[in-house]
Amino acid sequence: MKRMLLSAAGWSVVVVFFCFVAGSVLAAGLDDFGLDAPRALAAGYRPSDTALADLDANGSTDLVILRQGEWDGSQWVGSSFQVFLHPGAGPYLAATVYPTPDSPKGLEVCDLDGDGAGDVVTANAGASDSLTVFWNDGNGGFTTGPEIFVGVDPSDVACSDFDGDGFLDLTSADQFGQDVAVVFNGGSRNFDPPVFYSTGDLTGGVEAGDVDGDGDQDIIAFIGAEPQVMKNDGSGNFGPFGPTGITSADARSLLLDFDGDAVLDLVSGSQVWPGLGNGTFLSPGISTGLSDDYVRVCDVDADGNLDVVTGGGSSLSDGQGGLTPVPLPYPEQSGPVACGDVIEGSAVDLVRLSGGLSGPIAIAALLEGHGDGTFRTATAFPAGNSVWHIAAGRIDTDPNLDVVVAHSASPSPYDQAVTVLRGRGDGTFDPPEAHEGGGGLRNVALEDMNLDGATDIVLSDNQANAALELLNDGTGGFSSPTTYPSGGEAEALALADYDGEGSPDIAVTDYRDPGKVGILLAAPGGGYAPVVDYGLVHPRPLAVVGLHLDGDADLDLAVASGGKFFAGTWSEYGMETLSNNGDGTFAPSVPYTTLYPPYGMDACDLNRDGVPDLVVTTRQPTSVY
Repeated sequence: MKRMLLSAAGWSVVVVFFCFVAGSVLAAGLDDFGLDAPRALAAGYRPSDTALADLDANGSTDLVILRQGEWDGSQWVGSSFQVFLHPGAGPYLAATVYPTPDSPKGLEVCDLDGDGAGDVVTANAGASDSLTVFWNDGNGGFTTGPEIFVGVDPSDVACSDFDGDGFLDLTSADQFGQDVAVVFNGGSRNFDPPVFYSTGDLTGGVEAGDVDGDGDQDIIAFIGAEPQVMKNDGSGNFGPFGPTGITSADARSLLLDFDGDAVLDLVSGSQVWPGLGNGTFLSPGISTGLSDDYVRVCDVDADGNLDVVTGGGSSLSDGQGGLTPVPLPYPEQSGPVACGDVIEGSAVDLVRLSGGLSGPIAIAALLEGHGDGTFRTATAFPAGNSVWHIAAGRIDTDPNLDVVVAHSASPSPYDQAVTVLRGRGDGTFDPPEAHEGGGGLRNVALEDMNLDGATDIVLSDNQANAALELLNDGTGGFSSPTTYPSGGEAEALALADYDGEGSPDIAVTDYRDPGKVGILLAAPGGGYAPVVDYGLVHPRPLAVVGLHLDGDADLDLAVASGGKFFAGTWSEYGMETLSNNGDGTFAPSVPYTTLYPPYGMDACDLNRDGVPDLVVTTRQPTSVY
């Protein structure tokens, strides 16, 4: 199986050239499938916001991703923001990571010191309850500036010149403090203590702008579910909160002139509320046809009208008050988005983070805009429910790559099944063909097991505690599975000729504590000899590969184990190697420590010295051995 390794500080990912999402196979860049290469950036743990700006003044759009981090049971780990600088041609440069105080949720890029370079402000909702300013050095590098303590759990931040002195000030929504904080910028990189305005309820977001047309900057706070306005008297003093005419709006809504009438409007993922110029808005608003989500506004179809963009798609404005939704062909998943020219060209592109606060890990997918409101995306092909593992190979007589999918137990026609999606050679696939599988399918691997020239299917089944073999009839049809007991809770598979007899054998891990790896050697005339188990030092082995480790002709084994998780702490994880004695038996394992708990492992010659290296994907940066 071909893979591409993407690595970034804070998190690394092996991007397989196809992936499965919510019962679909997404063909996303396998050259043998005739598709384009994927464009993705590793975004790390719980991305909570993102922004696009030219941070190094080279005329290209740079990307900032705010990362809330991971809660390890006692503290936040990895809270930070990433800066991906674009050199002007080619891909983004590797990310630079800047640590922040705990659990940042809000992000703003604005020039706070008047030097022409966009600075970064984060709203930190953890124990610090603060806003932190990071000063841009003009080249897209940042140094930590003041940390300004505001109310409890600041979840959003906005920049605007509230007192008319020419310096941008700050305001934050302090969610559990039930107030809005205003921080005046005194110039020379100094800030006054915050001024607090009580909201009396949970305050999830804040926006700033001149909503009543008097020339000064007002504040809209999302109090409970209701946006309310606090009007500026022109000198930075604010009156009490008042109604906006909107009774409920998503706290991620934006305040801007959407329809070009010089009056600020309010835009959420699901609605647009035109401003009336007096601090109130037309309600009910205009439906976008999309769901409430992280939202951005860009002209994605190049018609001169601003459009609404979320992670679920775009809603195109006709300039006359009409909006037409154009959904993306992905399952809806909440995550920060940004739109702008991130891929060289003239069209507006979309940055879509695959997970937000609802999921720990995300990839920033860069979706190239076509200039008509649509984006270049992967194509989804139905594969049935409860997709658990996939493999690619040529399973019939044509030269096209096919996809084989293992399904876990689910109430669907594909319950406990293995399905085959036959490739058409143009990046598309026939509908899935279901074959009998097992009750607890975990992994699928493809190999010509009986040496008849056709690719067979091998599955691991952790309910049957066995490896299952489905033999190919030569045309892509498969036999019922034959069960070969593996001696334990079958998990990972590695198919190779371990005893040098010429036929592929099966290595299968036992995902228990203590862990084991079992070897089923191919028997003369078909089938396999009874499993021989080899004990492992680390529990929960979840990946195994066969490779040459010691320079002889025999294939050895490497195993990665996830270890144990208890009370917020991972322990006893690592990897180990087992040297082949030359006859398909193995010496005792040699354990190695990994920096973080492994998720997966593969072998490849990374430095082209003729010796295979091991790439171990983990919960933190990927390790290479």
